[in-house]
Amino acid sequence: MKKTKANNTSFSSDNQPQNRRGLSTKTLILNAIRRKVLLDVPETASNAEVEEAFLAYLTQRALNENDSQSGMLLKLLTDKAWGNLKPTSEKVTFDFDSSAKPIEQAHQVLDAAANGYINIELAQNFISIINTTIKINEVTELEERLLALEKTLAIKD
Repeated sequence: MKKTKANNTSFSSDNQPQNRRGLSTKTLILNAIRRKVLLDVPETASNAEVEEAFLAYLTQRALNENDSQSGMLLKLLTDKAWGNLKPTSEKVTFDFDSSAKPIEQAHQVLDAAANGYINIELAQNFISIINTTIKINEVTELEERLLALEKTLAIKD
């Protein structure tokens, strides 16, 4: 086959994409911020320094009572600094036998919910975990049976 540009896949200085990659979107945005907002930040400042100066600017505006955008800016800053906090459940204690059959475990969880030891959402999570465990056991058992069958068939051949 004749080597043409279309089928030449070897890496070389001649075989390079036509459009070279430019600045990243983040760098372009930081450069625009430096030019329009952060006039006192030198051109030689690193991206980290520009980001820090911009966050300082946003913080100054967010804490300014006279700025009509201060609430939105404060929310933006807190969302970026502290991700959404996921609610957690408090530690609970109730009778649960992890070696019991799944149906017995489910009854233990339902009893705990009925007696107020755990809330209904936590009970649903427990039941879901028990159900997932059952499915994992089923797949594991089927895998073991299949391997045993394959082994038996291999011996007969």
